[in-house]
Amino acid sequence: MKKIKYRKKLIFISLIMILIGAVSIIYSFIKFPNPPDTRDWNYIQVKKIESINNNPDKFSFAVFGDNKNSIRIFEKLINVVNNDSITFSIDTGDLIDNRIDGESEYRFFLNQIKKLNDPMVVIPGNHETEGSSGDYNLLFGRLYYSFTFGDAYFITLNGSHEEGIGPEQYNWLINELKKSQKYKYKFLFMHIPLYNPRTGKCQDGYSIINQEVSERLNNLFDENKVTMIFTSHFHGYFTGKWNKTPFIITGGAGAELGGISPNHFFNHYIKVNVSKENVNYEVIKTGEPFSNKFTLFIRNATEMAFYYFKVHWDYMLLGMGVFCLGFAFKSVIRLKSY
Repeated sequence: MKKIKYRKKLIFISLIMILIGAVSIIYSFIKFPNPPDTRDWNYIQVKKIESINNNPDKFSFAVFGDNKNSIRIFEKLINVVNNDSITFSIDTGDLIDNRIDGESEYRFFLNQIKKLNDPMVVIPGNHETEGSSGDYNLLFGRLYYSFTFGDAYFITLNGSHEEGIGPEQYNWLINELKKSQKYKYKFLFMHIPLYNPRTGKCQDGYSIINQEVSERLNNLFDENKVTMIFTSHFHGYFTGKWNKTPFIITGGAGAELGGISPNHFFNHYIKVNVSKENVNYEVIKTGEPFSNKFTLFIRNATEMAFYYFKVHWDYMLLGMGVFCLGFAFKSVIRLKSY
């Protein structure tokens, strides 16, 4: 009888867990469509950037990407950026993981980036546009846009698909590159690289998958003398040239790192220093490389687990409640059958 009473208590506790988890999930769906101060985020941030100074002679901006399932590492990066001489920041995509509940993750991400002292704009990665980009559009606005600051022209693309960009965006890009010729510096941002930085070729999972599409874009960038292409998607740091156009891949903002090479895989952001005379790029490390694959695995696993338990506690609680309820019912039925 004591065992049956114990199992009944477990059933009661399980039901409470299920109720709390379910109410929290339902509340999040009701609350999400109207988050405070987040509609059309990029438009608001661009206006803030453009209002800082009409024609600055010297400024610095930060570029980073792939923070998708990070709390501690990404927030450490934010603290370092806040203590640096940064005018604004650009996140090159994979803002969230988007595997369980993207709405909760967007809310959490927005609360993270509100800690930045200076404006920040974002572009979509594949984790934002997989299936649908509706939530991203609701919060951040257009999938691609441009703005100017000083003698620099900034072009952000929806480069979140391995197939490349569509004809409408391609025509828009041609027009934007024409406009950019009046400016000394032309910076371009897209999530997925043109090529795998290790091989220089298109490869599924690492770059745009169609060689012809990549070459077409590459030729366009070469012809218009793009100063630098910034991408992410590849969880590390790489730099070089695609034909005549230099590139930097910066995917070290907090997501699981892709390897242990000390030259490429560490947490970081890129500090771009712009002046009338030139532009230079600093790699600012916010975490050191890992010495072996085991420690890298532990780091990746613990950071992801911490993220999911903190951001998706209601789903975890609901799941645990259902599991415990099933276990309790099964145990009660078994005991009564004796």
